[in-house]
Amino acid sequence: MHAQPENPRAHLYAATFLESQGKTKEAIQQYQEAIRLHPNPVQAHYRLGQLLNKKGDYSAAADQFAAAARGVPEKNANFCNTEGVALYMAGRNDEAIAAYGRALAIDANFGAAYRNMGTALQKSG
Repeated sequence: MHAQPENPRAHLYAATFLESQGKTKEAIQQYQEAIRLHPNPVQAHYRLGQLLNKKGDYSAAADQFAAAARGVPEKNANFCNTEGVALYMAGRNDEAIAAYGRALAIDANFGAAYRNMGTALQKSG
């Protein structure tokens, strides 16, 4: 008998359930396992980024949002903007400005990205 390969989707479902139960640590572990099994599951990167953001681990969250943005063929402007917010919160202001710029290059009408970029530029002087 051959062992069945692990299914990243099963870990994604488990993570979503654990997250809904408020079990953040366990949910993070399940999202990480889903990513390990399938290097670019956009939803796992995005949700893991959200949880890391809530924990205040902004740099790690930004990395996950960037991975989510890379995994979307149409280059989702929202993922780039969210990455920018996490980078800004991590004190990585220049990188945040670049992420907001990527969001605006994708969607020139994305008001939140303009607002966030304005805040980051103001902080830069």
